[in-house]
Amino acid sequence: LYIGREEDAPEIALPNNPELNWRLVACEGKPLSTITDYIKEHDIELTAMVNRPNRGLFGRLRGNINDQVLRHSSKPMILLPAI
Repeated sequence: LYIGREEDAPEIALPNNPELNWRLVACEGKPLSTITDYIKEHDIELTAMVNRPNRGLFGRLRGNINDQVLRHSSKPMILLPAI
C-alpha cells in the first residue's frame, strides 16, 4: 500500500509465487487511518512495512507510522529494514 498518488508510487518487483497474493495499491489520505482501514476492509493477514529511523525529537516522541499501525491493528506485522 503506497500512500500518495499512483503515478508517484515507486516501482517495485513483486515476487512471482502462485501461493502468495501480492499487490501494489496506491491510496491518498492520512497514513495511519488509510493503512489501518485498508487492513480491516481487505482482511489482510500480514502487513510488511519498511522501517526507517525516527527523525527529530517530535518524531521520536510521536513514534513513526510503523509504531502507530502496530498499536492500532490486531493483525501481525513484519518490519523490513530500509536499504
